[in-house]
Amino acid sequence: RFAAPASGDKDQAIVTAQICRNYRALMLSGATADEALKLCAEMLANRAARAEIRRVRREILHDGANLGTALRRCGYFPPEAVSIIATAEQTGHLDEALREVSDEYEEIARESVEASLAVISPALVIATAAMVGAVLTGLFLPISKVFENLR
Repeated sequence: RFAAPASGDKDQAIVTAQICRNYRALMLSGATADEALKLCAEMLANRAARAEIRRVRREILHDGANLGTALRRCGYFPPEAVSIIATAEQTGHLDEALREVSDEYEEIARESVEASLAVISPALVIATAAMVGAVLTGLFLPISKVFENLR
């Protein structure tokens, strides 16, 4: 099991899972590494991650680096994932490694989102109760003043 990222690294886990899953699917469908990385970058909403994938692509194309080395140099992706990808690339098991890494980081991202929601939910309930209380006070205060004036 991989180490869970800190709460600020939730995006990193999501991006890692997306890249691994999409890259694997594209490679299995016959795309070249260049095409797969180009499409993976275009699919990302995260600008920083998109820039890193483009840098990885350039490094592979122009410097002849392999995927693991290029990912390690960019520094954006979790070291555990990069290490697994680099080892699998050398041993010829990249397909399985990308699937395992994407599955694991999807789970990490899901758990991180659930943990965030567990913290946010009570705060939302309290905020909603405060707003309902303010609205009710705003409604009943004038009504009570009307009844006071009728006496």
